[in-house]
Amino acid sequence: MSAALVSFCTSVLEYQRLEASVVIHNNCIKDLTRLAGWWSSLTFVERRMPQHKDRLVRITEDSAMAEATAFYQNAPTAMSEEGSSKG
Repeated sequence: MSAALVSFCTSVLEYQRLEASVVIHNNCIKDLTRLAGWWSSLTFVERRMPQHKDRLVRITEDSAMAEATAFYQNAPTAMSEEGSSKG
């Protein structure tokens, strides 16, 4: 019984790709935390400089895109399963 439970849990984790998702989320949190520290260390004048704004936006967008990509990696399989159940 315990072997079946462990096997089931392992299968669910692999199917959902939770381990890879957690790694991606942790990297995004690390990047954004580091970015927030960097931004708060800038003076008012430095915050108005275009290169600093560009860096802020670029890193934030890269982190958001990485999270969105991780989220939607499972979407095609869910969409195909939904389509096959309707047909």
